[in-house]
Amino acid sequence: MKTLVFAFVTSWIGTSLATVRLWPEPTPEARPWAYNWWMGSAVDEAGLRLQVEEMTKVGMGGFHVIPIYSVKNNPQDRVMLSPDWMKAFGTAVRLAGEKGLGVDLTMGSGWCFGGPQLRPEDGSWMIELNSKRLEQSTVLWKGEKGGKPVVLSVRRTGQKVKRSGPGGHGPMMNPLSPQAIARFLEPYTAAFDAPGAPKPGHLYHDSYEYFQAGWSWELLDAFEKRRGYRLQDHYAEFAGVGTPDAVARVKCDYRETVSEMIVEDVFPQWTDWCRARGIQTRNEAHGASANWLDFYAIADIPETEMFSCDKPRAQEPSITAAFMNSGDRDILVSKFASSAAHVKHLGAARDPLVSAESCTWICEHFCETLGAVKTFVDRLFLSGVNHMFYHGMCYSPADAKWPGWTFYATCEMNRFNPIWRDVDLLNAYITRVQSVAQEGAVDNDILVYWPLHDYWMDAEGFERQLTVHARGWLDEQPVGRIARRLLEEGYMFDFISEKQLLALPKTKSSYTTIVVPGAKAMKPTTLARLAALSDRYTILFVDGFPTTVPGFKDVASREGALRTEIARLRELPGVKAGAYEELMAQAPVRREPFNRANGLASTRHAQDGCVTYFIANQWQDDGVKGRFKPASPCRSAFLRNPLTGEGREIPVEEGTIELDLPIGQSVILTVRPFEVAQTAIPAAPDLRETRKLDGPWTRTPIAGGPEFPAAVTGTLPLPWGRADMFPESAFCGTMRYETAFELPEAQKDLTIDLGQVNQSAKVYVNGIYAGGAIFAPYRVRIPRHLLKVGENRLAVEVTSTGANRLRWLDTAKPYEWKVFTDINVVDIDYKKFNAASWSQRKYGLFGPVRLFEPDAGLCEERNGKDD
Repeated sequence: MKTLVFAFVTSWIGTSLATVRLWPEPTPEARPWAYNWWMGSAVDEAGLRLQVEEMTKVGMGGFHVIPIYSVKNNPQDRVMLSPDWMKAFGTAVRLAGEKGLGVDLTMGSGWCFGGPQLRPEDGSWMIELNSKRLEQSTVLWKGEKGGKPVVLSVRRTGQKVKRSGPGGHGPMMNPLSPQAIARFLEPYTAAFDAPGAPKPGHLYHDSYEYFQAGWSWELLDAFEKRRGYRLQDHYAEFAGVGTPDAVARVKCDYRETVSEMIVEDVFPQWTDWCRARGIQTRNEAHGASANWLDFYAIADIPETEMFSCDKPRAQEPSITAAFMNSGDRDILVSKFASSAAHVKHLGAARDPLVSAESCTWICEHFCETLGAVKTFVDRLFLSGVNHMFYHGMCYSPADAKWPGWTFYATCEMNRFNPIWRDVDLLNAYITRVQSVAQEGAVDNDILVYWPLHDYWMDAEGFERQLTVHARGWLDEQPVGRIARRLLEEGYMFDFISEKQLLALPKTKSSYTTIVVPGAKAMKPTTLARLAALSDRYTILFVDGFPTTVPGFKDVASREGALRTEIARLRELPGVKAGAYEELMAQAPVRREPFNRANGLASTRHAQDGCVTYFIANQWQDDGVKGRFKPASPCRSAFLRNPLTGEGREIPVEEGTIELDLPIGQSVILTVRPFEVAQTAIPAAPDLRETRKLDGPWTRTPIAGGPEFPAAVTGTLPLPWGRADMFPESAFCGTMRYETAFELPEAQKDLTIDLGQVNQSAKVYVNGIYAGGAIFAPYRVRIPRHLLKVGENRLAVEVTSTGANRLRWLDTAKPYEWKVFTDINVVDIDYKKFNAASWSQRKYGLFGPVRLFEPDAGLCEERNGKDD
């Protein structure tokens, strides 16, 4: 007899301390949002109204307007910030508001900050050694090294705003120039201070892509003020001429000054400008030559990003550990954004918002599956994100031909993509996870100090941009190795910067321990602050105490002060130094079993004396099944499935609970330090296979294109997508599979297992919706009230991706769809896009389709053991 475990039974649980509310009432911020590219800002009310209606229908919370490059030869283009543009933006805000949606806005057209209001000298400047373009440069110093000439010079990079549209073309702003950002803000003041001007909820600074922007003429004064000596007097060391130690120390001072200018002198002008007008901010700090933690923290919402995929599988994403963990999807990197928010709001009763640009280049155009998107956003949830933005949704006119106006970097989350028909299932999942995360408080034990001076104190190069792509700044440093070990071993932590550490209060919070991971260079003032905090936190110096100070000035005297502070620290009972294993064994921290060794990853939140975990199988392709003992006290437990919306009390045995998670699946587990006052809790029911539904099945197209194939009847598998048969070869959309089955009685819930499905499915019984599934296992519970004695009609609506249709469009070329300026449309390798060479996919219901019912005998036996 075949059995499987169906782990969730629908129930409504109350809201007292002893029970758990099934799902919080969602706010707009708990629902997923989308980047909304406006090509040439050529939007109209009909198109915006359709967009808002479609987003509302599938359960989204808002959109983020990004004016970008144009459709070719489009006379409807608008100049950003012009009266006509402000009117169009106001229309978007009004229509969104009518449906309860929010609207954010990129501050600029394209990215990063810049535009026609800037003079050439307001653009970025770069530092060069022995430049081949000296005629365009300003020479700072000439000398020699090893008998060879050395010329230190600076020049304008000439970098322009990327992907800009009308009204946005111009120099990219110098991120080290307070004067440049003041000039950048001027036209926004004129536009948004006008009477009746529409306001976005947040203004946004995109990822820091001011490449090689390592110089400004204001830097010299900032350097002298902050470092206490003139950089001009040490241009030789700055150019690499001198002892390696002296060179490294001067460059460390330079890099720290650059960071402080970004965080303290330049971008606070932007956040102050926004707040003075009642507008909040979102900021992507990654890519900056700055301390990310401090830069993220200046905004109301820090925003991270994950990127790309396993390129050989870019046309056919899979739910496997290898694919899910491919590309630039590093949880540690994205934890910098959430860490900045958690430390900034230390002790808050609710988790602060942390947003993410999600699913950028998750795969090739119209190849994304809802399952692949789900597992992608799970990694962001695991990094502490709780406010998801799809990347994204391009505005298209109401009458646009398929595939609509298309942004060059996927994913394609819009009404033209066939997966849009089932995206409500994914959106409901994201909403449930984010609603739970947003109403609890982060429950991390450890603060990991980021010893950034160790990375800065290096003789090579000039500015140090820290990116999500090249991660040597993290992975090749002790902090990265130790933090990754903490992450994979099940410890809950956040990063903390020197600036944050110096201001860290002794406020009550979940944090008990500060880890200093192999730091070599630290300031005496930082050590003194750690000493002062040692009566509130356990301080752990992994691999010993630092050995030097950062920077160039007064090294000997500051090293003396460092030794004094270290001697003081050695005497304090709350301070320990040694090897990682030894220190963690003694630390007052919780190690969770939901860790990589067990194929899992998790986050932890606290609320009303209970602890809630988000747990995902990220590593184990053959699934994770077993008993686990949470590190938090567990005398009763409630398990929720955010994908189906179901939840139930589960048995607890000596503090342990049972999990059964296939690869890519996730659950929300709430544990309580007390028992619930109710009768014995049954185990999840085992299910017994009752029949296989062989058919006959009728397959009928109900949505999609370019043309509907004829309906067919047969037995499973009954896919579509034969390469030699048009329109079936090109059709992408939704097919309805229908059959019937008999029931002698209808007193039990049933479970239907659809077997293999490409790509998502919704199930209807007797004309009523029962549920859906977006990746394997494709199982849906059929409540008994949908069933009847005798014949029951079953319909399974299967939705494909858009890949075959795009392949046909680039092969048959019935019309030109790549009609955009700038980069137009490219593939994941940024080469000219052409889907004609893609392989043909097969979509549909493959089966076998089986019905299961609860096995009363097995459940009684199992519950008897539990009792």
